[in-house]
Amino acid sequence: MSRLLIKFVNIIFMLLSTSVLFNNGIRAQTLFSSEIPTEIAEKLGVFPIVNYEPALKSELRAPDRWEVILNIVADDKNIQSSIMNNYRNNGFEKLQWANLWNYRCREEWRNFTDSHNLPLSSSYFPLLLTKDLNCSCKESVKILNNFIDLENDSNLLIEKLEYAYEGDNFMVWLHELRILIRLLENFKLDDLQGVWDEVSKNTEMKDGDKIHKILKGETLYSISKLYDVSVESLQKINELGISTIISEGSNLKIPN
Repeated sequence: MSRLLIKFVNIIFMLLSTSVLFNNGIRAQTLFSSEIPTEIAEKLGVFPIVNYEPALKSELRAPDRWEVILNIVADDKNIQSSIMNNYRNNGFEKLQWANLWNYRCREEWRNFTDSHNLPLSSSYFPLLLTKDLNCSCKESVKILNNFIDLENDSNLLIEKLEYAYEGDNFMVWLHELRILIRLLENFKLDDLQGVWDEVSKNTEMKDGDKIHKILKGETLYSISKLYDVSVESLQKINELGISTIISEGSNLKIPN
């Protein structure tokens, strides 16, 4: 009993310490942990949809037993609010990045958790624990071996997460994990898979011209930044005059 009390006091102390650090303006690097590295984004040609506003699902999955533990431990409202805003900013940009990573490996992660009778929430753990390995679903799934046979031991779950994390400001990271699981669970993001697949393939050479298929939310300005060309050059090659109006699904010529 005394061991549990000591553990509880330590957790409260960590929460309070994290809150002080956070309110003093120190932001953990993990606030951006699900963001795709720039070099990978540019290589794949994947960028967030502009002004994206996902809708909530009509039916929401109730938190599983491990999520309940996360909700109890990571309960600082100020940290939650800051992280939530971070994921919602710029048209849910960071949530779009997280959704892309999640889709690439989700099947493999969930197959592992199902086969080992782990809670569904654990299938999201690799998303924030293996950023550098997310290019390899087979490698990133190995992190879940740390969580086999934990049952409902709340202390051991938190200890295992902290051990696997190996970074600064663990409690802030734990809040992010809690929130990201719910964001990916609660918002209608499934239809983005087709969009991301299309983005990675939407540039091709046709009759000597580079063609871009316009996606939802894209503007001439965002496309000009994507290809490092001017809006004026896009208008000229596509015979738009001074118009900036473009239609989703249409093809746009990109100057070389």
